[in-house]
Amino acid sequence: YDIASCLVGSEMCIRDRHNEGAACGRISLQLDARELPVLADETLMHIALDNLLTNAIKYAPPHSPVRVRAGIRRGPADEPEVRIEVCDEGPGFMPQDLTHVFERFYRAAGVRRIPGIGLGLHMVHRIATVHGGGVVASNGPSEGAVLTLTLPLLAGADPVSYTHLRAHETRG
Repeated sequence: YDIASCLVGSEMCIRDRHNEGAACGRISLQLDARELPVLADETLMHIALDNLLTNAIKYAPPHSPVRVRAGIRRGPADEPEVRIEVCDEGPGFMPQDLTHVFERFYRAAGVRRIPGIGLGLHMVHRIATVHGGGVVASNGPSEGAVLTLTLPLLAGADPVSYTHLRAHETRG
């Protein structure tokens, strides 16, 4: 399954759902590879990516950019993996929240006024885990949240054949 096409589809779905309102022109997508092959359930990947993008739009200031970058990188065990990074310019995470953001029903004190029930990032974590990957929450260098989803590269796929870099920018 090519998760690059899933990313493009999720970005378009988010724009459609928000009627070009909240997401209008905010999401920029950079694909650093022709394809991003993973062994994954398409429906679950759409749910995970939809949650990552929706959270970025929901918690960042209106009209601020949401940057998504995806490509093939070397993981901690020096194995190639597909890495998807979603960055926003919102308040980011408080240090005490970072260890809890993937817990079911967890809502940070500072965002409880924003609609939600605390299941989105929990679902992303479960979906990533079931596919042999992971997700990490951190803060950007100046401000904003950074969520990094990693998935194993499809077994037998040659990472070199997919990493002829191409930048694919989409804007709403």
